[in-house]
Amino acid sequence: MSHFYGTLQGSRGETIRCGTKSSGLEVIAASWSGSVRTSLFQKDGEPWARVSLCPWCDHGISLLLYEGPIGGPQANSSDVEKALRCKTCLNFKNWESINKEKHDGS
Repeated sequence: MSHFYGTLQGSRGETIRCGTKSSGLEVIAASWSGSVRTSLFQKDGEPWARVSLCPWCDHGISLLLYEGPIGGPQANSSDVEKALRCKTCLNFKNWESINKEKHDGS
């Protein structure tokens, strides 16, 4: 029985994929600049998520953005602060505009 669900919209339309508690569900969305990997899995009887930036075709960085229960933000605030100070991460315009005050330029 499916426990996780994912949808994908692209040039060929929309599709849905499912994952069980034992298989989980992993999605990689990539461009020539890097990729974003989202994994859904079961941990200690609870549904968890892991979201990270990953290299793709030798471009991009490895950076864990979140790992924790799907139902709530459990991100480690020090990891988030490190990401906000990372010049490479600030190439993402949404990070820069939303968190510009937190960036110390290091």
